Amino acid sequence: MFKVISGAAVALAVALAPVAEADASVIYTLAQVGGVTRPLAQPGVDYRPLTVTGTVVVSDEAYRDGFSFDVNVVAPFGLSAPPAGLEGFSVQVLGLPSASLTLADLLDRQGPNEAFRIALSGGAGTDGLNGVMRLFFQSDDVVINLDGPTFSGNLQSDALPSCGNGQGFGCTFAGSTVMVAVPEPASAALFGAGLLGLIGAARRRRAA
Repeated sequence: MFKVISGAAVALAVALAPVAEADASVIYTLAQVGGVTRPLAQPGVDYRPLTVTGTVVVSDEAYRDGFSFDVNVVAPFGLSAPPAGLEGFSVQVLGLPSASLTLADLLDRQGPNEAFRIALSGGAGTDGLNGVMRLFFQSDDVVINLDGPTFSGNLQSDALPSCGNGQGFGCTFAGSTVMVAVPEPASAALFGAGLLGLIGAARRRRAA
């Protein structure tokens, strides 16, 4: 009986210890709430559904220490390297394929007439993200204002008369920013091994 308890205790320690000590990537996800608000309601205008989504991934160290990124990119010149602590980035307007940007794009921009500014801050003790993303594509402009756990913004597109068609009007949107910490794969594997140890100990105890 003592051996079974000892085995379970060891398995529990293996399962829990790596989680406490492991580094993790912190992922911020932008999720639009509701649809876009269109200022130009006209018969026959393109009213395709539009959804603004985004992801920002920072290292565990950047999250613990607090981070502040201010990136300016004007095509065709990209970043020589991502800011320290920024592991991933993407913004996309679903329904408007031309309005899409990733960290890889920022490192190697090729299209003309594009400019991007990504100024973000956050970290432990803060809610969500703060700052602004200004994404000026060839025919689409997207501005996202981040205010902790929420965001709002404006979208203009030459291809969509319902979103300004370059006339100074724009569709507006809003949503929430959700943060999760994801353990590294090695830590997750150790955690799983610990759980398997607990299961094995429980089965041996029932068999005894």
